[in-house]
Amino acid sequence: MSEPSDDVTNEIRDLLARGQKLQAVKFYKASQETSLLEAKNAVEAIEAELKASTPDSPLVSSKTGCAGAIVLLILPVTLAAAYLVS
Repeated sequence: MSEPSDDVTNEIRDLLARGQKLQAVKFYKASQETSLLEAKNAVEAIEAELKASTPDSPLVSSKTGCAGAIVLLILPVTLAAAYLVS
């Protein structure tokens, strides 16, 4: 897997700053053509760097929503079920 371009990384940072982590994962996955897990891990690494570099910034949300986690947990199960049914 190659490193994302500066434009991709900047877009991820902007999405994270707006609290749109799920959109950031989707964007990374599409732009880098990676798996969902790889995209999630990469976005979380960028998020950790962002939080470390600007810990007091109001743009970095410290709250985490459970909706994104639920989607990330349900999606593989749904895909597996659809595969088994077909």
